[in-house]
Amino acid sequence: MTDTITVVAPVPPSGSALAGNYSASTMSAGNRISSGPTFLQFAYPYYQSPQLAVNCAKWILDFVESHDMKNANNQQIFSENVGQFCFADKNLVDYPTMKVLDAFGGDRKFIYSQDQISRLSGDVTTPITAWAHFLWDDGAARTVNLTDVGLRIQPNQISPVMDLVKGGAVGTFPVNAKFTRDTMLDGIIPASYLGNITLQTTGTLTINSLGAWSYDGVVKAYNDTYDANPSTHRGLLGEYSTSVLRHFSGTPYEIQMPGMIPVKGNGMR
Repeated sequence: MTDTITVVAPVPPSGSALAGNYSASTMSAGNRISSGPTFLQFAYPYYQSPQLAVNCAKWILDFVESHDMKNANNQQIFSENVGQFCFADKNLVDYPTMKVLDAFGGDRKFIYSQDQISRLSGDVTTPITAWAHFLWDDGAARTVNLTDVGLRIQPNQISPVMDLVKGGAVGTFPVNAKFTRDTMLDGIIPASYLGNITLQTTGTLTINSLGAWSYDGVVKAYNDTYDANPSTHRGLLGEYSTSVLRHFSGTPYEIQMPGMIPVKGNGMR
């Protein structure tokens, strides 16, 4: 399903130093949690948390805004830091049970043109990985399984369902309707790379004479467009993303969200 408007940005020049060759073996000092006796206690939870993406995005933004990004060395530092997230996100796709900290491990080179994949993990590594696809690819679509986005939708948040509930009717009603979702309701990670998305629900709504209702359905997603445009609904991490990407040229691309999620619930009119 498609429901998008694409605003095309200039394609990065061929042979640019931002072509995406970088090592994924070490994170820069600005993006690391320091090692020591408390490492095991704090590192794993920190790397699993959205704060990892927020802190690293802020560090990269500060670097970009305080350095000459026409300088090849600075471009390489930028590429290496973004590349860390591409490498980790790929590991999380390939090994779904892997911890995020472990996904950053490894000594091999990650060459974007050779090693990038079409799927996003939906984890804390995805927001910065999404930058790379905007900067270094040609607009090819990416996918993130809808079950990996982290949506936590309740029936009372679905406007077509609640419109029927509030309408005063009694009985059993089939529902097949679009609605919009502010993914900030589901967390700063999906909000940062998706923002507001269009969904569709199908299911059955039952309302009795006392006003008690129940809904049993599923939700699917329409494609979304990643274009790095400014917004007011993607949270702090989304704004960091926009601020970083405005310094470079890139190509918008669609994010497809295959699959469906169940939505069940009940309440009183």
